[in-house]
Amino acid sequence: MRAVTTIGVFLLCCILLEPAGAVDTDTNLVSPYFRIKKRENSEHPQELSPELSRLYSVIEEKLKQNYPDIKSEHGRDDFAFECNVKVFPIKHYLKDGITEQPNFNKEIGPDKNGIMFDLELGHVGRPYMGQAVVPQLFVNKFFKVWLAAPHSTRLNRHVYVHLTYPLNADADFIRSIVDIVNHWDEYVPAH
Repeated sequence: MRAVTTIGVFLLCCILLEPAGAVDTDTNLVSPYFRIKKRENSEHPQELSPELSRLYSVIEEKLKQNYPDIKSEHGRDDFAFECNVKVFPIKHYLKDGITEQPNFNKEIGPDKNGIMFDLELGHVGRPYMGQAVVPQLFVNKFFKVWLAAPHSTRLNRHVYVHLTYPLNADADFIRSIVDIVNHWDEYVPAH
């Protein structure tokens, strides 16, 4: 009986973990990279704002050191990078350890040698007002998501960032990306 259960779980995982790129057509799940790409293709393409161009270049250069095949897309006030992503079955748990729902949720995340990064420039004069306490690290069975919204008093704005990376990612490399994000205003000219 145990062998049958193990084989069933293995087959289920093979089906659920099948690489699907950054779009899952069954659920219309889309990564930030493809969300920006779709928006930019449907409207008139926008140039990246001058405020973000240097920050974009610095992050792109850093990401290409470890991920030379990384793809990027940008709007006027946001940009995203991704490399080796797929759809994962994720169960979310409540604080008491009970699953939120009996079924798996599908989430797009990086494979073992992948990464996802997206950044959005916040409004002038407004600090981050989201529900999540930031910075915060979410860890699931397959990858980690670092959520941050560092505020710049010099520019009086914040950036909203998701950095999603596999559990086996190089810690020094992740720290270097986090350091760039935490000091993002050093790469942005003052008005």
